[in-house]
Amino acid sequence: MDPHPITPDDACRVVAAALGVPTPSARRLAGSVTNQDFLVELADGGRVVVKTGPAAEIAAEVWTLPQARSSGVLVPDLLVGDPGGALLGTPLLVIEWLPGEQPPSARAVQEAGRQLRALHATPRGGAGPLVLPDGATGDAARGEHDTWPHQLEAVRAELDVVVEAGLLDAATARVVDAAARRLAAGRWAEPGVLLHGDLKADHVFSVGDRLTGVIDWGAAAVGDPWWDLARASMMTPEHFAALLDGYGAFPTAALEHRMTVYVALWNAWSLASEHRAGGDWFAVYQGRIARAAADLV
Repeated sequence: MDPHPITPDDACRVVAAALGVPTPSARRLAGSVTNQDFLVELADGGRVVVKTGPAAEIAAEVWTLPQARSSGVLVPDLLVGDPGGALLGTPLLVIEWLPGEQPPSARAVQEAGRQLRALHATPRGGAGPLVLPDGATGDAARGEHDTWPHQLEAVRAELDVVVEAGLLDAATARVVDAAARRLAAGRWAEPGVLLHGDLKADHVFSVGDRLTGVIDWGAAAVGDPWWDLARASMMTPEHFAALLDGYGAFPTAALEHRMTVYVALWNAWSLASEHRAGGDWFAVYQGRIARAAADLV
């Protein structure tokens, strides 16, 4: 099911119906080209967030939130999960509102790194985006592809998409593709783990130095834990250093190279996704790909 736009009144109505509480008002929050987010005020002074988006992303977040919590990650309470769109005809979820400030403190990001390491401790089958059979339990979900090199091949294909769309020059794409091919050709003995998929400072909430939660799990996947760390490397140097410290990671030259390849691929995938969704937020992704490619030459 494709998502369709909803209004603040729709968000109030779905919360009132699902939770059985009066909802005086709602307002739109910053989202993305594919998501809508609303902060809904409850009559008792509480707050919840309604999020809509593609069915696969909503389903992934609905499944992953309790999995992450069971691993020791602070996440919002999931109050309603409706990836099938039964409530409003569009995929949605309702979660508790987390107090927090942006940017988060370095101490909070350090704690997020420690919790990310705990999330990465449990192997999971397959690689890539989550495949969730109807009624999937914790053991049923797996990655879409058989192996991590197969997932890298799928992401590499996005380079052709953005070149054909005129969003990336062919020479840069060839540099990234060659580096990704060499990386995927190596031996991959490590099992895949559950990944956040889009870990950045905006998704880490804190009050002072206290971590209050990690949000936005719609890109959750199975794969190499260094994919998550590569995404996190796009934070400020201070935040990334804090996250590595909490995670207990000490990148070697080979791992630094792996992260550079992953940064280029993650941004190529994001650029292609933005293009498909009809967005125009291209420059940041293009700049990151160009810088990573320069380091790979």
